[in-house]
Amino acid sequence: MGIYTDKHKLDEGPCVICNWPITEQHRIRPGLKYGGKYTKENVVNLCKGHHKLVHKLIRQAEKQSNFNEYEFGDFIKAAKQLYDESRTI
Repeated sequence: MGIYTDKHKLDEGPCVICNWPITEQHRIRPGLKYGGKYTKENVVNLCKGHHKLVHKLIRQAEKQSNFNEYEFGDFIKAAKQLYDESRTI
């Protein structure tokens, strides 16, 4: 899985969902609201579209009463599942 080694430099590697060349960073545990840091273990490579999708999934889950049942990595898995399902249509 492509990850950041520091806040400003990407590791070589594609989007972890679609293998498109990466354009953005995503903290698995978001930083502003949930205290996620830019660490090797907390950052993955995502293309712009999948980065937006993961944040949309997080916002949707926050509106649900069972949000606390999710792990932040679940949103990346859900985005990957949506991507895989769309490829079989």
